[in-house]
Amino acid sequence: MRRKYVYIILALLLCSLVFTGCKPNDKVEDVNKTDQVTDNPEPDINKDFVSFKPDTTGMKLEKIDISPSYAIDGELKSISDNSKYIVLARVLDKGESFIDNVGGLIQTPIKIETLKILKGDDKVNIKSFLQTGGIVTLKEYADKNLPESNEKAGYDKLSEEELTNTYVEMYPAQFKHLKKDGIYVLFLDGGNTETLFNIMDAYSTLEFDGDYQKSSLITKDTDTSISFKQEALGKTYTLTDIEQVISDNSK
Repeated sequence: MRRKYVYIILALLLCSLVFTGCKPNDKVEDVNKTDQVTDNPEPDINKDFVSFKPDTTGMKLEKIDISPSYAIDGELKSISDNSKYIVLARVLDKGESFIDNVGGLIQTPIKIETLKILKGDDKVNIKSFLQTGGIVTLKEYADKNLPESNEKAGYDKLSEEELTNTYVEMYPAQFKHLKKDGIYVLFLDGGNTETLFNIMDAYSTLEFDGDYQKSSLITKDTDTSISFKQEALGKTYTLTDIEQVISDNSK
């Protein structure tokens, strides 16, 4: 009887090994199939821009509107004359907003890939610029604000928790929320390439008039017939138009 049980147990073990031994091969085959698909991915034709406009849903906000008094008009000749650099750039990312120590305004760093410098020293590599506007905590804002201004607004009577959980939203009247991977012609000024700023908000931010797929193909050697929108004035210019104005102004 014992031998009979031994034979039965051995037979069961052999069957188990046979069936379980097949499973690893099946998995290897599946992995290989997955690798083949990943090596040649289909282009994502549905990919689109992502706006940098923050989602303020559920946030307690103190809104502060600013209406800058520009010394120049927003026409292409004027913004070109008053810019140290004019660049064709791809927007890569947005940094954390902060309070400017000089003017008390909220500034937001924008990281860019400079494709072509249309005006200015073409040997420099401009990697970012400051855009006036953004959102910070009320605590950050109050800490940089004048004491009398805080008293007038009642900020001095708020608790630490209230200051930390309330946000200040500050934008110029003509503000343009940029898009990740968007292509723009930017009119910039400033002391050096580390502190460049957009000179006239939406007036000096011209956006490529095309979809994501077309934007992804733009390089420094792109055909200059492509168009850019100046939404603040409802105008459209080609890259040729912009380069021509720059050339005329330099004479």
